[in-house]
Amino acid sequence: MKKKLLFFCFVAFALTVGSCKKLLSPRPEQLLLSNAAITSVNDVNILLISAYDALQSGNVLGGNMTIYGEMLSDDSRMNENRLSPFGTLEIYNGTTSIQIGTLRDMWRDCYTAISRVNYVIDAIDNNEKVQIDPTYNRNKNRIRGEALFIRALVHFELMRFWSMPYNTNNMSENQKEQSGIVLRLKPIKNLTDDFKQKRASIEECYNQIVSDLKEAENSLSSAGIEKSLVVASADAARALLSRIYFYSGNYSECVNYSNQVINSGRYNLSDSLQLYYAINGNPPSNMNETIFGLQNIATDNSNVLPNWFFNRGGVVAFTVEPSIYDAIPTTDRRRGMFFPNRISRKYSSVLGTGSTQVSPNLIYIRLAELYLNLAESQMMTGNVSEALTAYNRIRQRAYKNNYVPETSTAGLLDKIQNERRLELIFEGDRYLNLRRMGKNLRKGGPQQYRQFLFKIPQEEISANAEMMQN
Repeated sequence: MKKKLLFFCFVAFALTVGSCKKLLSPRPEQLLLSNAAITSVNDVNILLISAYDALQSGNVLGGNMTIYGEMLSDDSRMNENRLSPFGTLEIYNGTTSIQIGTLRDMWRDCYTAISRVNYVIDAIDNNEKVQIDPTYNRNKNRIRGEALFIRALVHFELMRFWSMPYNTNNMSENQKEQSGIVLRLKPIKNLTDDFKQKRASIEECYNQIVSDLKEAENSLSSAGIEKSLVVASADAARALLSRIYFYSGNYSECVNYSNQVINSGRYNLSDSLQLYYAINGNPPSNMNETIFGLQNIATDNSNVLPNWFFNRGGVVAFTVEPSIYDAIPTTDRRRGMFFPNRISRKYSSVLGTGSTQVSPNLIYIRLAELYLNLAESQMMTGNVSEALTAYNRIRQRAYKNNYVPETSTAGLLDKIQNERRLELIFEGDRYLNLRRMGKNLRKGGPQQYRQFLFKIPQEEISANAEMMQN
């Protein structure tokens, strides 16, 4: 099985993200072997697992997307001595080029994941050998739903750094050609026809992501997979729809999908505040706050976040910005549990001892975010009392025995946005929110957002004449 998995990974990598020479001069067997190799539902499952593995990469959800977002946002005090020329230093200063290796790797790994799930979807929909497998009917909705979820998630994450934010004040900006990213929706079987695509508009990207997520929700619900901690589920699709609608200003739909997950009864806010994070080296006691994450095990894990930027022998890259930390009341439990001495404990190095050591699971979306999405969206749709209830639910967990309900609605929107900042700090949320609200980044205002967009790698530009550079 391991050999077959490696073979699939090689084929997907070669077809999608090889060198410029490979992209321009593919060997015919590279275009044929992938189809010949997928002959059963088990083969499709192996390829789907490899897509999750791509998500776990340190260049994707395993670390760098969170790290680069923190570099550009204003929540943390950056230890600039940890920045490296021809990489993080250029990202930090908004001077990236087509040759930044880590960004080329991020682009490659993201489209590798997309390529793999496109082969999965194609096999489920069109491969006759797979469709006559006795287990096909039992697995098709689950497999297709998971693949669509992954494709939507990765396309959205690419937009985080390679396209401008959704503009709710000037919708025409969202409809400009080449303003979003490349939407790859089918397996690459012919490089001339399938690879060379223009970037879609921002509006087209959001529409496709929503479409994939709604289809994923229906498929996974039909398969009976409403909840899962470490693979895609119907609830994960609903939660990500809450996020997508929140960032695109569709607040009524954000309320709808947030409430569906919150009211399902399948999740709760962890009373211990531990979540999946390890506090003082102890594993969490409550895992019901996570809606979607990626599982780290001793033999396969990503430790980019704890080992390189948040918990590296005391030489951390990020500490909480003093003005933020000093404003956190001493009765707020997050101050001492998450940020003692302004150092984040959200990413501990390892759990366990010896050969069982493993980094904590990677949380992608959790219940607290949905309460915050709901609170702000209710404010934007004029439902102030409902907004206050959702806001207080987060505060109740943070203050516990010292909790006093907020009853005043004066300045409530500002309070909700500040609560989001405290709750989701160091989780990659702030950079997206600064752009959503049109506020200053760490080193530039809204008029400089384009400067901080990442450049599309040279390999992609050289091989794809349809591609417009940032």
